[in-house]
Amino acid sequence: MEKVYAGILEDSMKNIDQIFLIIESFTTQMSDLKRLEIINAAADQIDANYDDLTLFNEQNILLSLQRAKTTNDINKVKQFYGIP
Repeated sequence: MEKVYAGILEDSMKNIDQIFLIIESFTTQMSDLKRLEIINAAADQIDANYDDLTLFNEQNILLSLQRAKTTNDINKVKQFYGIP
């Protein structure tokens, strides 16, 4: 799980770095259209990373619930993940 979270975080940081590079550095010669294309592509990738993270979390919740052996275990898992 740690490797998946670290990978998603690393990918997100790369995309954010790319956006900051474009925003902060106007010394790079490119058109405004090209800048917007790069920003939009990075934003789309960040959205994809968020979707991956959400799906991974949902799968982990389901797996935890499936592995719970008693009603008490199920209640603890639900409490941990904030599930009513």
